[in-house]
Amino acid sequence: MKRIILEFLRRGLIACGLGPIVLAILYLILQHQAAIETLTVNQVCIGIFSLSALAFIAGGMNVIYQSERLPLGIPCEDVVIALESIVSPVSIYDPIYSDGGDTIFVLDQLGDNNDDNNWLDEISLKESIKNLSEREKTILSLRFMQGKTQMEVSEEIGISQAQVSRLEKGAIDKIKN
Repeated sequence: MKRIILEFLRRGLIACGLGPIVLAILYLILQHQAAIETLTVNQVCIGIFSLSALAFIAGGMNVIYQSERLPLGIPCEDVVIALESIVSPVSIYDPIYSDGGDTIFVLDQLGDNNDDNNWLDEISLKESIKNLSEREKTILSLRFMQGKTQMEVSEEIGISQAQVSRLEKGAIDKIKN
């Protein structure tokens, strides 16, 4: 446990030190090219502090991702969720950029490629899959979710590769119709 904490701190401090430096360089370049408005000292300090805290956490998170369980018996997913929960939320109405009159908000940058047709297609696909037999569902899952070949599927299920091919083709045809 001590080794994990020390490595978390080491990586977090490295990221914490380098993050604000990179941010400052980018800020100076953009300010020099007049691409951004001048920020107040207070805004810059808050930005650097926030970036330092996030960089520290992100740098240290590598250590947690590399171990499946912490010695305390806490699953890594719980630790990651806890650490991510300390990041302050952002409103979709927060301004990102303003050149005087035309302000761009977070909401303007969000996109959703799903339309009504995609939603209906997804429902239709789920309904079609529900109508398949357990064997067909297993074959499709092994082939397309786990990326196994027809030979590997045939060995796992205990049928010939030709039968796997026939059942797979039949299942796909059922889904299409």
